[in-house]
Amino acid sequence: MNNTRHALPISPLLPDWLAEEPPATFDVVLLRTSGPDLDGAIGGASGVLADRPIVQRLATIGGAEAILHDQTLCREFGIQQIERRHGSPHATEPSKAMGRLWVDRFSRGILVLAYDSIGTDNTVEPSDPSMPRNAMNELVIQLAALLPVRDVHVVSWDRLVRLRDHGARLASALQRLAVDVYEGDRLVDLTNAMRRQ
Repeated sequence: MNNTRHALPISPLLPDWLAEEPPATFDVVLLRTSGPDLDGAIGGASGVLADRPIVQRLATIGGAEAILHDQTLCREFGIQQIERRHGSPHATEPSKAMGRLWVDRFSRGILVLAYDSIGTDNTVEPSDPSMPRNAMNELVIQLAALLPVRDVHVVSWDRLVRLRDHGARLASALQRLAVDVYEGDRLVDLTNAMRRQ
Protein backbone atom coordinates (compact mmCIF):
# COMPACT_ATOMS: atom_id res chain seq x y z
CA MET A 1 0.00 0.00 0.00
CA ASN A 2 1.15 3.50 -0.81
CA ASN A 3 1.45 4.99 2.67
CA THR A 4 2.13 8.49 1.36
CA ARG A 5 -1.57 8.66 0.52
CA HIS A 6 -2.38 8.94 4.22
CA ALA A 7 -0.66 12.31 4.46
CA LEU A 8 -3.24 13.90 2.14
CA PRO A 9 -6.19 15.84 3.58
CA ILE A 10 -8.58 13.69 1.53
CA SER A 11 -7.12 10.42 2.81
CA PRO A 12 -9.81 9.76 5.47
CA LEU A 13 -12.44 9.61 2.71
CA LEU A 14 -10.61 7.12 0.48
CA PRO A 15 -11.17 3.36 0.81
CA ASP A 16 -8.04 1.35 1.62
CA TRP A 17 -8.51 -0.86 -1.44
CA LEU A 18 -8.00 2.09 -3.82
CA ALA A 19 -4.24 2.11 -3.16
CA GLU A 20 -4.03 -1.47 -4.48
CA GLU A 21 -5.71 -0.72 -7.81
CA PRO A 22 -3.61 -0.68 -11.02
CA PRO A 23 -2.40 2.70 -12.32
CA ALA A 24 -4.57 4.69 -14.73
CA THR A 25 -7.74 2.63 -14.28
CA PHE A 26 -10.09 5.14 -12.61
CA ASP A 27 -11.79 8.32 -13.81
CA VAL A 28 -12.69 11.33 -11.68
CA VAL A 29 -16.09 12.81 -12.58
CA LEU A 30 -16.99 16.24 -11.22
CA LEU A 31 -20.64 17.24 -11.09
CA ARG A 32 -21.76 20.53 -9.61
CA THR A 33 -24.97 21.34 -7.77
CA SER A 34 -26.31 24.67 -6.55
CA GLY A 35 -26.12 23.59 -2.91
CA PRO A 36 -27.10 20.90 -0.44
CA ASP A 37 -30.82 21.62 -0.90
CA LEU A 38 -30.91 22.10 -4.68
CA ASP A 39 -30.06 19.33 -7.10
CA GLY A 40 -28.58 21.19 -10.05
CA ALA A 41 -26.33 18.25 -10.94
CA ILE A 42 -29.08 16.33 -12.72
CA GLY A 43 -28.54 18.28 -15.95
CA GLY A 44 -24.88 17.31 -16.04
CA ALA A 45 -25.62 13.73 -15.08
CA SER A 46 -28.19 13.30 -17.85
CA GLY A 47 -26.31 15.40 -20.40
CA VAL A 48 -22.68 15.70 -21.39
CA LEU A 49 -21.40 13.20 -18.80
CA ALA A 50 -24.19 10.65 -19.15
CA ASP A 51 -21.86 8.13 -20.81
CA ARG A 52 -19.47 7.96 -17.84
CA PRO A 53 -19.88 4.59 -16.07
CA ILE A 54 -20.08 6.11 -12.59
CA VAL A 55 -22.80 8.55 -13.75
CA GLN A 56 -24.77 5.62 -15.17
CA ARG A 57 -24.29 3.76 -11.89
CA LEU A 58 -25.41 6.86 -9.98
CA ALA A 59 -28.69 6.74 -11.89
CA THR A 60 -29.27 3.13 -10.80
CA ILE A 61 -29.08 4.02 -7.10
CA GLY A 62 -31.40 7.01 -7.28
CA GLY A 63 -29.39 9.83 -8.84
CA ALA A 64 -27.64 12.89 -7.47
CA GLU A 65 -30.61 14.01 -5.39
CA ALA A 66 -30.64 10.69 -3.54
CA ILE A 67 -27.02 10.87 -2.46
CA LEU A 68 -27.48 14.46 -1.33
CA HIS A 69 -30.37 13.61 0.98
CA ASP A 70 -30.41 9.88 1.80
CA GLN A 71 -27.89 9.11 4.55
CA THR A 72 -28.81 5.41 4.59
CA LEU A 73 -28.00 5.14 0.89
CA CYS A 74 -24.71 6.96 1.43
CA ARG A 75 -23.70 4.52 4.17
CA GLU A 76 -24.68 1.53 2.02
CA PHE A 77 -22.50 2.62 -0.90
CA GLY A 78 -19.68 4.27 1.05
CA ILE A 79 -20.52 7.78 -0.15
CA GLN A 80 -18.77 10.36 2.03
CA GLN A 81 -19.44 14.00 2.85
CA ILE A 82 -16.64 16.27 1.65
CA GLU A 83 -15.71 19.14 3.94
CA ARG A 84 -13.36 22.05 3.29
CA ARG A 85 -10.67 20.44 5.48
CA HIS A 86 -10.52 17.55 2.99
CA GLY A 87 -9.44 20.01 0.30
CA SER A 88 -6.84 21.82 2.37
CA PRO A 89 -5.56 21.75 5.95
CA HIS A 90 -5.59 25.58 5.82
CA ALA A 91 -9.30 25.84 5.02
CA THR A 92 -11.44 28.42 6.77
CA GLU A 93 -14.62 26.91 8.23
CA PRO A 94 -12.96 23.48 7.95
CA SER A 95 -16.14 21.53 8.74
CA LYS A 96 -18.24 23.30 6.10
CA ALA A 97 -19.70 20.75 3.67
CA MET A 98 -18.52 20.97 0.04
CA GLY A 99 -20.47 18.04 -1.39
CA ARG A 100 -20.21 14.26 -1.66
CA LEU A 101 -17.47 11.82 -2.71
CA TRP A 102 -18.11 8.33 -4.05
CA VAL A 103 -15.24 5.98 -4.90
CA ASP A 104 -16.91 3.12 -6.76
CA ARG A 105 -14.96 0.01 -7.59
CA PHE A 106 -17.70 -1.42 -9.82
CA SER A 107 -17.68 1.48 -12.30
CA ARG A 108 -13.98 2.34 -11.82
CA GLY A 109 -14.97 5.90 -11.02
CA ILE A 110 -14.55 8.61 -8.41
CA LEU A 111 -17.55 10.92 -8.31
CA VAL A 112 -17.31 14.39 -6.79
CA LEU A 113 -20.72 16.02 -6.36
CA ALA A 114 -19.69 19.56 -5.44
CA TYR A 115 -21.72 22.50 -4.20
CA ASP A 116 -21.21 25.10 -6.91
CA SER A 117 -21.23 28.08 -4.57
CA ILE A 118 -17.99 26.79 -3.05
CA GLY A 119 -16.25 26.80 -6.45
CA THR A 120 -15.17 30.43 -6.45
CA ASP A 121 -14.77 30.93 -2.72
CA ASN A 122 -11.38 31.77 -1.28
CA THR A 123 -11.87 28.93 1.16
CA VAL A 124 -8.28 28.95 2.33
CA GLU A 125 -6.64 31.93 3.99
CA PRO A 126 -3.02 31.02 4.74
CA SER A 127 -0.53 33.58 5.97
CA ASP A 128 1.48 33.03 2.78
CA PRO A 129 -0.53 34.55 -0.12
CA SER A 130 1.27 32.32 -2.63
CA MET A 131 -0.33 29.21 -1.13
CA PRO A 132 -3.43 27.71 -2.83
CA ARG A 133 -6.68 29.28 -1.68
CA ASN A 134 -9.50 27.17 -3.15
CA ALA A 135 -10.32 23.99 -1.28
CA MET A 136 -12.39 22.44 -4.09
CA ASN A 137 -9.62 22.79 -6.67
CA GLU A 138 -7.13 21.40 -4.16
CA LEU A 139 -9.42 18.40 -3.71
CA VAL A 140 -9.46 17.80 -7.48
CA ILE A 141 -5.66 18.03 -7.57
CA GLN A 142 -5.37 15.48 -4.76
CA LEU A 143 -7.64 13.04 -6.58
CA ALA A 144 -5.78 13.52 -9.88
CA ALA A 145 -2.51 12.69 -8.11
CA LEU A 146 -3.73 9.24 -7.05
CA LEU A 147 -1.99 6.50 -9.06
CA PRO A 148 -5.21 4.76 -10.17
CA VAL A 149 -6.56 7.98 -11.75
CA ARG A 150 -6.12 8.61 -15.49
CA ASP A 151 -8.75 11.22 -16.47
CA VAL A 152 -10.85 14.02 -15.00
CA HIS A 153 -14.29 14.67 -16.53
CA VAL A 154 -16.18 17.93 -16.00
CA VAL A 155 -19.37 19.48 -17.35
CA SER A 156 -17.80 22.93 -17.80
CA TRP A 157 -14.07 23.62 -17.48
CA ASP A 158 -14.61 27.41 -17.57
CA ARG A 159 -16.97 27.14 -14.63
CA LEU A 160 -14.30 25.33 -12.64
CA VAL A 161 -11.59 27.92 -13.31
CA ARG A 162 -13.62 31.12 -13.05
CA LEU A 163 -11.02 32.95 -10.97
CA ARG A 164 -7.57 33.48 -12.47
CA ASP A 165 -5.39 32.32 -9.57
CA HIS A 166 -7.48 29.24 -8.86
CA GLY A 167 -7.66 28.29 -12.53
CA ALA A 168 -3.97 28.72 -13.26
CA ARG A 169 -2.99 26.54 -10.31
CA LEU A 170 -5.47 23.82 -11.26
CA ALA A 171 -4.46 23.73 -14.94
CA SER A 172 -0.75 23.71 -14.06
CA ALA A 173 -1.12 20.92 -11.49
CA LEU A 174 -3.19 18.69 -13.77
CA GLN A 175 -0.72 19.17 -16.63
CA ARG A 176 2.19 18.32 -14.32
CA LEU A 177 0.38 15.15 -13.19
CA ALA A 178 -0.15 14.15 -16.86
CA VAL A 179 -3.88 13.70 -16.27
CA ASP A 180 -6.20 14.36 -19.19
CA VAL A 181 -9.22 16.60 -18.59
CA TYR A 182 -12.40 16.23 -20.63
CA GLU A 183 -15.28 18.67 -20.89
CA GLY A 184 -17.94 16.24 -22.04
CA ASP A 185 -16.13 14.39 -24.83
CA ARG A 186 -13.77 17.31 -25.66
CA LEU A 187 -10.18 17.13 -24.46
CA VAL A 188 -9.24 20.34 -22.62
CA ASP A 189 -5.97 21.91 -23.78
CA LEU A 190 -4.38 22.61 -20.40
CA THR A 191 -1.47 24.53 -21.95
CA ASN A 192 -3.84 27.03 -23.55
CA ALA A 193 -5.94 27.03 -20.41
CA MET A 194 -2.92 28.21 -18.42
CA ARG A 195 -2.11 30.93 -20.97
CA ARG A 196 -5.68 32.24 -20.81
CA GLN A 197 -5.44 32.43 -17.05
